[in-house]
Formats: sequence, C-alpha cells, structure tokens
Amino acid sequence: AVAKLKRDIMWFGYANVNLKTDNEPAIVALLQEVLRGLKVEATEQVAEVHPAPYDSKGNGSVENAVRQVQGLVMTMKRCLEIRLKRRIPADHPVMAWLVKHASWILTIRVRGRDGKTPYERLRGKPFTRKGVGFGELCLFRLALKKADDDDGKLGVRLVKGVFLGYDRITNEYVFHSNGNVGKSRAVQRVTLER
Repeated sequence: AVAKLKRDIMWFGYANVNLKTDNEPAIVALLQEVLRGLKVEATEQVAEVHPAPYDSKGNGSVENAVRQVQGLVMTMKRCLEIRLKRRIPADHPVMAWLVKHASWILTIRVRGRDGKTPYERLRGKPFTRKGVGFGELCLFRLALKKADDDDGKLGVRLVKGVFLGYDRITNEYVFHSNGNVGKSRAVQRVTLER
C-alpha cells in the first residue's frame, strides 16, 4: 500500500504536497510511512494535515470523491453483470481492476467548472484513447516480435482478451488473456454477435 500510494502521488508531479487523512490510526500510520518515503525520494516539501476530531465536514471533499467512485463502481459492476448474465461477488479479483478503472474514468472524463478534466489539468492535453467498456472482449494488437523469436514478423499480432482499463503512465490498454495481464497500444472492438 505504501509503494502504491507513493507512485500515485509522484504521478501528479508536484514538488510540494500536503496529505490529508482522517484520524484513524491505521490510515495515519500508512500516511507516515508514505511521507517518510516521499521525503527521501521524490518531493521537496511534504506535510500531513488532519481535520479536527469528530468534524464531519473536515473531510468533505474526500468523502465526496469516495461517494463518486462508489457510485461509478456500482454502476459499472451492474453493467458488467447484465452483460455476463451472472452476479459478480464483491471479493472477486476483477473488482480490484474495476475500482481502479472507475477512478481513472473520473480522472479522464469528468469536467470541472473550468471545462477541463483532472487529466487535462495535470498533463495539459485531453486523454484521447478510445473508450472501451470494462470487461469487454476485444482484440488487442501485440508489439512486433523480436527477430530471434521463432515466428518473427509472421507471429500472431492480435490476441483476444478482456479489457481491464488503461495504464496510467503509458496510456496503453490493459487486458487479460489466457491467464496473463498484458498491455497494448491498439485495440479492435468485437461485434456484439461475436
């Protein structure tokens, strides 16, 4: 959790960071470990902020973000269940991917008062990858094989896989195929009857 949170904070690219948590001991301990790592590795100035005890409005913006992610996760989960015609238990491994994808959708699609998405504000340009439904079966283009591979350029270029989201750093499509998670720069959607 510490390494993941540090990567997430470093992705923003800010030199000065204030991290705010509620006063729950487990979260405070996580925050302190992250702060130690960030002070050594990544940022110029890092600080922690805590709201007053029992102040429900002190974390209003955080609670609002949690509510948005929960709502989108519930909607996307239900959509996937309808498409698959089966229920997905909350402890299923795909749920971790779904939460990550829902958070990313809020980052790249929801516009603020200034007309920009959070992604645009951070990166200076809109996210332009093709939208694909979570859990959708697609064909993903593989990178050219190395010259020392048996089939070389004649090897398989498209693989059938299930869309899991986008890689935040490279913007590649992340998919699952034959028990493995892979990444691809290009995707081809499959018709509904196929």
